[in-house]
Amino acid sequence: MYEPKQEPSLRTRSGSRIVTAVVPPEESNSRFVSSQQQEAQDPGSTKKMNTSENSNTAVSSPYKSMSNSNSEEESVHDETAPSLRESNDGLNKQPSFSGATNEAFRFFIPNFERIKWTTFILLTLMVAIPVTIYIFFFTRIGYGTKAFYYLSDHFEQYAGVLGGAIVAFFVVLYLLDFTSWDSKHGAVARDICCVILMLGVCLLFLFMSGEHPYGPICLFIVLTPLWLLGMKVIFYPRKDTRVFVSWLSGPLLFASVVTLIMWMAWSFAADDHEWNEITEWHAAEEVGCEPNLEDYPECQKQDDPTDVCFTISLEDNKIYFDEGCAETCPDSVFEKCTNTFILWVGPLMVSLGLFFLSFFCTFVREDSVEKDIVNFGKLWVILLFSMWVVASLSGVSAGVTSAIIAMTLAGFVASAVFLIFIYSRAEIKSHKKEFKKRMEEKYGAYFDIVRGLLVVTCLPIAIIYIILSFLNQCVRRTGIFRCSKSPEVNNDDPDAERKTTWLTARTSEQINQFKSWDRSKVYTYAIYWGIAFMTMNVVVAQFTLLFLSWLIDATSSMGLGVVTVILVAVGLIMFLLPPVPGVPIYLTMGIVILAIGQETLGLVGAMAYCCAVSLILKLFACACQQKLIGEQLAGSVKVRSFVGINTKLIRSMKLVLKEPGLGISKCAILIGGPDWPTSVLCGIMKLRLIPILVGTIPVIFLIIPTVLTGSFTYMAGVKEDGK
Repeated sequence: MYEPKQEPSLRTRSGSRIVTAVVPPEESNSRFVSSQQQEAQDPGSTKKMNTSENSNTAVSSPYKSMSNSNSEEESVHDETAPSLRESNDGLNKQPSFSGATNEAFRFFIPNFERIKWTTFILLTLMVAIPVTIYIFFFTRIGYGTKAFYYLSDHFEQYAGVLGGAIVAFFVVLYLLDFTSWDSKHGAVARDICCVILMLGVCLLFLFMSGEHPYGPICLFIVLTPLWLLGMKVIFYPRKDTRVFVSWLSGPLLFASVVTLIMWMAWSFAADDHEWNEITEWHAAEEVGCEPNLEDYPECQKQDDPTDVCFTISLEDNKIYFDEGCAETCPDSVFEKCTNTFILWVGPLMVSLGLFFLSFFCTFVREDSVEKDIVNFGKLWVILLFSMWVVASLSGVSAGVTSAIIAMTLAGFVASAVFLIFIYSRAEIKSHKKEFKKRMEEKYGAYFDIVRGLLVVTCLPIAIIYIILSFLNQCVRRTGIFRCSKSPEVNNDDPDAERKTTWLTARTSEQINQFKSWDRSKVYTYAIYWGIAFMTMNVVVAQFTLLFLSWLIDATSSMGLGVVTVILVAVGLIMFLLPPVPGVPIYLTMGIVILAIGQETLGLVGAMAYCCAVSLILKLFACACQQKLIGEQLAGSVKVRSFVGINTKLIRSMKLVLKEPGLGISKCAILIGGPDWPTSVLCGIMKLRLIPILVGTIPVIFLIIPTVLTGSFTYMAGVKEDGK
């Protein structure tokens, strides 16, 4: 009779439990042979094995390998340790407070390299030099106001000329193939050209600091890695670059914390160090911001039309207005001056930049894991969002938003600087291939959607790139420059005639790769992207703004109950429209309900009432979308196929949404996803309504700031009207 072949297994006893580690047949046979050979050489080995099996020390702690034993049992325990670990972890896994604390600690603090104290102090001093220079020249702690005024007054008019010269110089270098100047004199000329180009870019950022005050902080973030790598050449010439960069994580973090503490201490040290309207407008005059008197002629001084009609006294912490001068003039004429806030918050931005570099330096270690990189990405988003919220409350969100974007881009450029000096070209190319392969495995199905977006957004850049490639190839074919590359030949077919092309080999390869795309699908997605952009940013945005403006005006004379019913009805209709998000609805309620209800409910009561009505409206709209739309479409095969109901993504979402309680992942899907598609998809998947509504309740944390934004906007308008 046939008996199924079973894989031999190794069984060890751990207390009252029996842990089984399955061993493949081939590995078991090889172990049996090696055990026989060892027994022939050492007759006492069998006795040692039996002793080891009965040893409580070896079995009770599967994480420790057996020591002081030459038996075959030692090798078996070592090789099966991971299996035993996994088995015991699954049986003994319990919540650990210390483990959660360590995870939280690693989320906020980089896992920096342990180094000697002398090395730590020396590296910290290296980091402190560029930090001190920036704070001294480009923040309010030092001479930042005078430096910004001097740059904007003397050099800002030359920024356009310098920018054009830099672009022209780079184009000439590209056409002459400066990256391939490999001869002795050519390499020297190439390095000189690169230095000139880099100095030109630095000067351009400084010249533009009057209009774009975030230029100096971007320079600081990009130049700090170059400075540290230069110090490495002087003090640690024989040390591997990767090891040296990993050493920098601790000193960078220490400098970041010290800078943050110093800035906070300075801010609370004196009244004129705080950020308020008086210091803002006084600093605006000091940095050379021109008051906008063209749009606000009523703010002109009567005897001097080029001057403002108010005087700011920093000593008295007051503003003195001339007769007939409106109190809103300072805020109006200096509305677009963001230099002052960048100067005040400069040390904080330095601290964030050093924090970014500190985390990145931990990623170049060989023992770094992908989870640390993901955690840092989350933390960086949280920090930038917090900074944007602070800037919004300060009334300068428009300028700071650009500064945050520029600072993030500068951080990634600084990371690229580290990578260029750490890895060789072959290693970078290998990492790129591995990264591309992982992305194709995970997100290959969405590549055509991204390609469609690239076609819409990057088509002008691609055309310019092709033109430059053509000119570069023309220079190569004419041979007018000796150090240029020779024209590439077409080597796709070895038997074909060797001939040149009118584009460089790299550009030709990229065009061939573009031709390999499913272009009909890519162009279709490109059209969808264009339609979506026009719909969301033009049609829907403008229509929503006009409609809600009309609604505010029409309900201004009605009672609170009538206004509430009208807003709920209109909001429900707008929620049921797929392109309309919920934010404009909450914003409108914050304006209208506050204007109508503040007399009966009071200011705070009207805001609380508005938040409650908005939450009820959101939950009711979700229920209608799920029950009346989603579940009615659940029986349609075309709809289920269109949304990909059986794909891994949708099935994973279904598993997450079916979890009881208010898990983070569940709330993230219900709140972070688009309003209409998320609720309708829940209906198509036939999920229970009550748990979905319970998971949607944390949307109140989005509703409250949105409602307050609308309320504060209304209150600011009332103040400007003099009411």
